[in-house]
Amino acid sequence: MPMKLKAPTLPVQFEESDFATQLEEEEPFLMNRAFNGEEKAALHVEKLTVSKSIVKQSKFLHSAFPKADFTDVVFERCDFSNCTFHGAIFHRVQFIGCKLTGAAFSEANLGHVAFQDCLVNLTDFVEARLKHVAFRQCSLEAANFSDCLLKPVELNECSIDDIHFGQTLLDGLDISTCTYNRIQTSLAQLDGLTISKAQAVGFAKLLGLKIKDE
Repeated sequence: MPMKLKAPTLPVQFEESDFATQLEEEEPFLMNRAFNGEEKAALHVEKLTVSKSIVKQSKFLHSAFPKADFTDVVFERCDFSNCTFHGAIFHRVQFIGCKLTGAAFSEANLGHVAFQDCLVNLTDFVEARLKHVAFRQCSLEAANFSDCLLKPVELNECSIDDIHFGQTLLDGLDISTCTYNRIQTSLAQLDGLTISKAQAVGFAKLLGLKIKDE
């Protein structure tokens, strides 16, 4: 059953804005804004706040938004490849059809966040706290969830080959609908992980068991 997430609270009307002109303040605060077709690269904006806003079909490549606060925001078909969100806060946020390859969410706090049909390969979630976060039909290949809090996290029909779960407890996580060749974890972290019968063979090999053909 899909996790119930709190949806972003958005205004009836938005103010159309140019993203770059809104960043001139020392700690920009953007609220009730709509951005469409923005293309920026190598931005560095500290303590950015975006609230009750929607961002569509925009690119922010190789940019850094440390300690940003995104609350009640929808990102639709945006490209955040190799962006940094170190220590940022995401609350009631949706990423729809976005590209986040190589992005860094290290030490970020994510609550009631949905990733739908997103590319999240090679993304860094090290020491992040994910509470009520869903990844649905996403590619998470070689993503790093080491030293994370996952409580709870939904992985639904995702590609998770070579995903890293180092030092992260997997109790309550269900990967039974996901596809992978291998995942990187340890036996001590597997307690409470839900897998499919077909996946159980691979985990038996991880335990050193030999599977005998009938």
